[in-house]
Amino acid sequence: MYGSDYYPVWLILLFILHGWRYYWGLVSFIEVAEGFFILTGVALVSFVFCRLLQRQIKKAAFLTFVLLFFLLYTTSIINYFDLWAALPHVKDQLLIILGLFLIIAVIVYKVKTIGPRFIMLLNVTLGLLILLELVFFLFTGNNKAKKEATSFFESKQNFQTKKSFPSVYLILLDEYAGSESLERNFNYNNSSFIKFLASRKFKIIQNAASNYKYTLLSLPSMFNGEYISIPKSLSVYGEEGSKQAMVDMFYNKTFATFKKLGYNTVNYSPFAIQDNDEAYTNRFLPSGILLLLYPTLLDDFVEQLPPYLLIKLGKNDWLESYYKKLHEQNERLIQKTYEKSQERNTQPVFCYVHLMLPHSPYIMDSTGKVNIPYLSSQSHSIEIEKEAYIQSLQYTNKLMMNVIDSLQRNTNNNAIILVMSDHGYKTHVFNKRQEDKFNSLNAVYMPDADTAKWYNGMTNINQFRILFSTITSETIPLIKDSLILK
Repeated sequence: MYGSDYYPVWLILLFILHGWRYYWGLVSFIEVAEGFFILTGVALVSFVFCRLLQRQIKKAAFLTFVLLFFLLYTTSIINYFDLWAALPHVKDQLLIILGLFLIIAVIVYKVKTIGPRFIMLLNVTLGLLILLELVFFLFTGNNKAKKEATSFFESKQNFQTKKSFPSVYLILLDEYAGSESLERNFNYNNSSFIKFLASRKFKIIQNAASNYKYTLLSLPSMFNGEYISIPKSLSVYGEEGSKQAMVDMFYNKTFATFKKLGYNTVNYSPFAIQDNDEAYTNRFLPSGILLLLYPTLLDDFVEQLPPYLLIKLGKNDWLESYYKKLHEQNERLIQKTYEKSQERNTQPVFCYVHLMLPHSPYIMDSTGKVNIPYLSSQSHSIEIEKEAYIQSLQYTNKLMMNVIDSLQRNTNNNAIILVMSDHGYKTHVFNKRQEDKFNSLNAVYMPDADTAKWYNGMTNINQFRILFSTITSETIPLIKDSLILK
């Protein structure tokens, strides 16, 4: 690409500037720079590919622009027009984009050359959009920084009279379904794990539920003890919805309250929370560079291409290594939690550990091995999906038994332990109740067994309202339990 044919790079610059302005404060300058260079590398690879289709540089540059536009903006277009029902799978979107791209490539091949006026129009349009982004950046970029984290208590409250608070460990299991929906939808009895929790003096909340069926809404709502206001016109996983959720999570009341009470807060999750950086990145819960690329087809493509190629090539040993490396993230978080619980400090700890279990892609089977028969299959029936989920849940149960025993042993049974899920199983409805997607796990261990305020049928929104009311003896009013079915 030379001269006026740099407009694919201007498209990347426009995309990066918009993301930086939109997620101001959630993405650092270094991450922005890394994102720009990564996308520039994608553009160069795309250009080499397009040169194989079109020998003329101007034509190849235009096809590169088209390909980048599809990769970066298709998901936003789908969100804007609410086309997820028509295009539910990334594979469908990629096939459609490939078809459109090939049609455009044929048309460009038939055209003698890309006119200079057309190229000038693209450059001028992109230049004006970049200029507008810079203007918006200067006038609105710092608005997010004005938000402050507030606690559940009024500022006048003073807790110095309390000699000490117990440490609190929150183990968040992603997409762990409640016992009721497991019975209804999977015909699976989870009583062995529930009995284990009861034997360790946990109170198990029956018919527990999340308020939202999406992690990006459920967790900010739970950590703030209030509902998130997102207009019905916005997609939950669109740009506006994800921005509001990430900001609410960043400034959440739970972390602010623990700090007000003198706790050391520890964050082993994919969310950046105040002065606690994210512990890892995940395409389902984006942060950092992934947040800049969210939501795009590019991040889906990068995530799904390696296992797809390994399956096509029949490299099951490589596939096993690939997924085992992904799962090691959960093991590292658990190890860090063990180490934190072994520390002997006078300052109490609030430790939030977020495990992507038993969430898809259902890496582990019930024996603790990588589930290669499931992962190497190119298509799955609903029954196979259900079986893989249960296998992952059974592995999660065994893992949690060891985690809970270790935490209680390391803390001499003096720490509060919350074992929860962000929502229930929601991949398939199975023609059962819509509410089953919200049915979740909620088990509470209190050293003094003071769990009277937790009640059956409660939702996650009241979890920390009850916890702080219990440990401080202050009254924090509860909010009406509701399911947001959107």
